[in-house]
Amino acid sequence: MLQWLKKILSFTQGEYWSSIDEMPLYNWIRCNDGKLEYTRKEKKGNKIQDVYNWKKLYNEYLKEFGLDVRYKKYLEAQKKKSIIAKRICNNQRKI
Repeated sequence: MLQWLKKILSFTQGEYWSSIDEMPLYNWIRCNDGKLEYTRKEKKGNKIQDVYNWKKLYNEYLKEFGLDVRYKKYLEAQKKKSIIAKRICNNQRKI
């Protein structure tokens, strides 16, 4: 299975934006809206490679710019909410 995945990923490798510096802003905005096919330079590609390349580009963005303070607070609130929900579920199982 690993060879199959490598074959799929390498098949369309040269057709994707490789850096946030070269990717057009329009494409970046479309990807942030969930349309990951805009990580492609051409129409040819596949969804698996789209996701892989988007993660690579977004990680580059995070390394360069980091997270916004408000987004960090949002993530912390979501984490606390999840912990509380887990505790409630665990307590209901004990009853």
